[in-house]
Amino acid sequence: MGRRTSEGLRLFLLAFSLSLPVYVLTLAPTVSGEDSGELITAAATLGIAHPPGYPLWCLLGKAFTVLVPFGNVAYRVNLCSATLGACAAGVIALLVRRFTRLAGGDSFAVPLGGGFTVPLTAALCFAFSRDFWAQSVVAEVYSLNVLFLALVLHLALLWDDTREPRCLYLLTFAYGLSLTNHSTMGPLGVAIAAYVLWRTPWILRRPLLLLNLVGSVLVGFSIFLYLPIRSLADPPMDWGDPETFAAAARHVLRRQYAGVEGVRPRVLSEQAVLVACFLKDFAMQLTPLLAPLVPIGLWRHWRAERRSCVLLSVLFAASTLGIIWLFNYPAVREDLVVKRTFFIPAYAIAAVWLGLGLDFGLGLALRIGLSLGARTGLGPGLGFRLGIGDRTALDLGPRSGPGIAVRRGPRFDLGALARGLGSKLGSRLALLAAAATPALPLAWHWRENDKSDYLYAEDYARNLLLSLKERAIFIPTSDHSTFPVIYLQEVEGLRRDVLLADRYGGIEDRFLDRLFQDEGRERRGGRLARPPPAAGAPRPEKIRWLVEESRRPVFLTVKEPLGTERFQLAPRGLILEAVPAGHKPDVAELDALWESYRWSEGTFTKAPRDYTADMVLADHFVARARHRLLKGQRREALDDMRSAAAHAWGIKEPLNNIGGELAEQGLAAEAIPYLLAAWEVEPGYPTARRNLAVANEGAGKYAEGLPWFRLQLRETPSDRAILLAAARGAAALGLVSEALTHYFRLARLAGDDAEVLAEVKAFLEKERCSPELIADYGERLKAAEEARKRRHEELVQALEAGQGGAGAPQASGVPSPPLPQVPSPALDPLDEARSLHPNLEPLGPGLPGLPGLPGPR
Repeated sequence: MGRRTSEGLRLFLLAFSLSLPVYVLTLAPTVSGEDSGELITAAATLGIAHPPGYPLWCLLGKAFTVLVPFGNVAYRVNLCSATLGACAAGVIALLVRRFTRLAGGDSFAVPLGGGFTVPLTAALCFAFSRDFWAQSVVAEVYSLNVLFLALVLHLALLWDDTREPRCLYLLTFAYGLSLTNHSTMGPLGVAIAAYVLWRTPWILRRPLLLLNLVGSVLVGFSIFLYLPIRSLADPPMDWGDPETFAAAARHVLRRQYAGVEGVRPRVLSEQAVLVACFLKDFAMQLTPLLAPLVPIGLWRHWRAERRSCVLLSVLFAASTLGIIWLFNYPAVREDLVVKRTFFIPAYAIAAVWLGLGLDFGLGLALRIGLSLGARTGLGPGLGFRLGIGDRTALDLGPRSGPGIAVRRGPRFDLGALARGLGSKLGSRLALLAAAATPALPLAWHWRENDKSDYLYAEDYARNLLLSLKERAIFIPTSDHSTFPVIYLQEVEGLRRDVLLADRYGGIEDRFLDRLFQDEGRERRGGRLARPPPAAGAPRPEKIRWLVEESRRPVFLTVKEPLGTERFQLAPRGLILEAVPAGHKPDVAELDALWESYRWSEGTFTKAPRDYTADMVLADHFVARARHRLLKGQRREALDDMRSAAAHAWGIKEPLNNIGGELAEQGLAAEAIPYLLAAWEVEPGYPTARRNLAVANEGAGKYAEGLPWFRLQLRETPSDRAILLAAARGAAALGLVSEALTHYFRLARLAGDDAEVLAEVKAFLEKERCSPELIADYGERLKAAEEARKRRHEELVQALEAGQGGAGAPQASGVPSPPLPQVPSPALDPLDEARSLHPNLEPLGPGLPGLPGLPGPR
């Protein structure tokens, strides 16, 4: 046992010491994308990360921030991931060594380098695989997750081999710890526990031992007590606020994501597409040249030890097919990128089979080399006998009987020489091939995983903070615009005056309550502020309250409904500012802001190497196009939009934002291709559907837009913008009855909107409707114009008196009236038009009907 432990330690340290330098050379120097900024902040401040909280990872990350004496905080936490990744590679090497020794009965298995070469080679190939390497050079939890999986699996097999009690206790304790890092260890641990009980069922007959083992799991699991303890201290990163047992349990069980994961209907064909996407990614992990060795290794594993082969196969299936079935995500770029990290445990298991496949291939090559040396004879007849293994032989060349026969000339027996040279040469060539094998994934994935100059996320976050006014409220909408800002604020101490309204995947009620209490009930001008919306209110209501009631300027990263006509969104560099309606931006000030931005060298010239970099660049180009449109630089703006789309291709939100921005700027025809691209990414995407309806109307493409109008009105029959677009489209196509229906519904919704009433009256006059109906709308239009004039006079008086804050006056505590509820359109638009206006006279014969236009693709 002692000698085996010593050999295992040497192998572990060898794999660790060869993989860690590569990780350090390619380590991210600061905060990166996805969850990096949030996790670094949680570790540095001993806070609470996103569900399930990752308490053990936070403690380990904090230890590195204290013990490592160089680099910024982000670099130190990144180094923690690298160290854990190198440890995982070391344990993978131990697993491979066990299985290659088991497969030693195979005639092609030849130990190389004292039995260390193949395990070390397989471990390094996994260490340099695409996704595991990528997660080991940034602040992420997956390197620790793989370390626990490999360690628990190693301990379970060690228990099976030795039946030493300490292996069983270490196994259960390590499993309890693993549950505090990643939720995937739950189902994977069940399979490992079933294997242990299958191999040693007598454990079930020893209740005291069972109780001790459960206690060992709970000791490791008790790290979760960190959540309520630290949450009571209100750290800067306090996701879920798990101060109570119920809140902590909700956080650990990831209840925040309930209703998000796996809500799509499961369709077999779509699941098959996801499996195909996984297989493509799987081939890229170890490179397509090494991936074929994995099934060979699986075959050898089955021959050598079927029981452990079943265990690893179950774990592999649970980490691949199980993930695909559970999450049931669409096969689009964003989801494929986000979800592929969940497959990393499967790649770790595949590394074990890779080791067995390598052992087979190298052993086969060595045997062939030895056979060539030991059984080769040469003569003028060039005949020779080639032996492969111990059972087969291939006779080639002139012969008169069994073996090698030379008909003319002397016989040259080179056996002795070949045995002396062939053995050494074959071994050395096999060792050289084994040593060179990890260089293949190393070179293949180096550029993609070299984060040593990765500054996209930090540069973007710094420029976002530079764009914000003093004491601003910032409402980001994506991880790459939220978590790096949190890191810069809470760890680096930048712009502490800025409040992030959306830190944890939504605008939390507790944030609004604290803001209301901290700023006091009195607003500028002495007006009593309205309390925040009720708990669980929709996001637009919360944004509206922040815009209308807060004393602070409000900024967003993308255009979202403000829920009020008193304010609008205006461009301010990389972001948008909520300003009073009618506000005119200061172009010179915005030019100076753009000049103040700082980006690292190569940001816009080098090809980005990950999803976050693409999103940062897409956001930058969209914002710059928005600024250029403000200055009337249409051609340059369209070029920027094309650049943004090139980075965001295959991601529905930025493509939709590009199209929506162009449509809003009067470039509806140019917007349609981007909106169609967003729809193609996810057919049924509501925002793209609505924007396509508006853009087709704006471009005058009524025939193309009519299916979109109808489709959108089925979902939102009271949408005034779509009703207006549908009415204009139907009118342009001569669909009078449908146009009348939409116009009448719009007039009913718009109330005293003078512009809408004027357009309805003009259409009635054009179609020669009843004089009474036209006169009725004339009276309504006159009253609406008088009401608008009065409102304007009241606004001027209020502003002169210094009342009403940044916007138009509004009664204190009185919300705007809700829109009236209007039934969905009837099957016959003319019948509905008559129901809305009973005095509508027949329009005469030949009224055009509704053509059967096809729906959107």
